[in-house]
Amino acid sequence: MLYDLTMGILILGVGILVFFGGKWNIVAIQEMDPLMKNLFSGLCVLYGGFRLYRSFKRDN
Repeated sequence: MLYDLTMGILILGVGILVFFGGKWNIVAIQEMDPLMKNLFSGLCVLYGGFRLYRSFKRDN
């Protein structure tokens, strides 16, 4: 459970960082293609959410 929880938070955080990286002036993210940036961040948020859901669901 702890592994899934930690990985879910990290992957979700990466998705949020990539999505809002342009607004926070992170140069490497500002230079990414907008389509690829949005696809990657969306997949990270979805998969991170799934990992969080799975960590809580398995505990019950």
